[in-house]
Amino acid sequence: MIQWSPIGLPLIAIYVYGFMALTQGICGCDFSEDIPGLVVNSSGMNLSTAWMRHYTDKNICPANVTPCYVYATLPENALNEVFINFHVNLAACKKEVCHPTFKYAEGKVDNKHNDFFDWEEAEVIKADYETPATEYSRRGVYSVILKNLNASSDYSFVVTDSDWDNSNAQIYTYHTFDTSNMTIAAGGDIGNSKLAHEMMDNTISKFPVDLIMVGGDIAYDQNSPHCFRAYDYLMQSFPVSLLDENTKTIRIVPVLFSTGNHDLGATSFTPVEIKHTPHEPLFKHFYPQNTANGKIPNLFEREYYFSQSIGDDVLILNLDTAYAGPMKGEQTEWIKEQLSNSKHKIKLAQFHGPIYTACVQDKVGDFRVQDDGLEAWVPLFDEYNMTIVFENHSHVFKRSKLIKHGVEDSQGTLYLGEGSWGVASDIKDCVRQNEELMETVMGVASAWIVNIDVNKGIDSQAFDNMGMMIDRYYLPL
Repeated sequence: MIQWSPIGLPLIAIYVYGFMALTQGICGCDFSEDIPGLVVNSSGMNLSTAWMRHYTDKNICPANVTPCYVYATLPENALNEVFINFHVNLAACKKEVCHPTFKYAEGKVDNKHNDFFDWEEAEVIKADYETPATEYSRRGVYSVILKNLNASSDYSFVVTDSDWDNSNAQIYTYHTFDTSNMTIAAGGDIGNSKLAHEMMDNTISKFPVDLIMVGGDIAYDQNSPHCFRAYDYLMQSFPVSLLDENTKTIRIVPVLFSTGNHDLGATSFTPVEIKHTPHEPLFKHFYPQNTANGKIPNLFEREYYFSQSIGDDVLILNLDTAYAGPMKGEQTEWIKEQLSNSKHKIKLAQFHGPIYTACVQDKVGDFRVQDDGLEAWVPLFDEYNMTIVFENHSHVFKRSKLIKHGVEDSQGTLYLGEGSWGVASDIKDCVRQNEELMETVMGVASAWIVNIDVNKGIDSQAFDNMGMMIDRYYLPL
């Protein structure tokens, strides 16, 4: 029989409690070796706990920076409306209750603080998000929808709170789209890898982009509530906050995200229930991308597929390749409705799992994405003359030939991809598929810079993580 000393059981209890305290709130993110944490394998799996994050993430949404993040997402009418979203460390407010005020006006101003008090005020809506109880700080996520904006115009805005020092409040600007000419950065499968950050620094930030599109596997958070900081580090590296050296204002560039398997922790067509709680899914909590009755949607009203119209010329469909729901049925009918009612000259689609994949996939669900896509979606792309489709997931670079009805056709659709912004596979690992329909396939990190001149054509340039152009294609209109 074991004889316990008087201090034996308390010591064991302290040991167990200490171990549990040190390991609570575990987060594991693939392809994230370039942020603080314990990297445990060759794919850059980064492990961290709430205790570790308390010491390593001091500069992640600190209380003395209010707000700590500002970014824009797009509703359906992306020309005349915009969501402005911002995060606040609730410790910046008394009793961790914030009541931020949002004011805006058309035009550009210097970063001064004597000229915005007469600006128009917009309603601020606090998201349903709550930081997990294991974390050492609390986060508030807020959104504003601005409407009736003029095309190709600058708008200035400021966020304040009665509990903050507003004497140095940062003034931000948002520039609405020029419908005749715009530049888009597009890619997928990013994470917080060294490749991803090189791509930001050496390629994306070098171009005056008007929109950043990411086709899934955004931050590799695995839909874990404890992995929220994966988005923090990603948004810090994104060139979505651009300082104007003359006015000291910060221009906000909008983002447009489709969902992927690592965003929802689900593979295609698997019967995984996507939980909707105050902590998850982060993809929905952080990024409103559709309206609900013309207003900011609550968590349950935020969709997994949606469209953005940029005036009468550009339509963008963001689709879900069976991570949250089936491809056939309701989503296919919605695609048909969107395309059949569209008079847009240019139609773009973005999604994660590839249909015209360059490489043989390795999961049954991915095979079904191809089958259902070819059966249900591609005929609609062909019938309604889809211009460009951005596909991802395979971690390789690809540009297809123009494809219609499964063959090369000068009037067909261009398929670009295939998900290697921050993750690049060795081309030797790619068992080629659809070779007769591919123009080029490479195992390199890549992102597309797409300039759309609606009166002339679309210039698609692909760059690697060192800023070198690796491919280019001009599509006259």
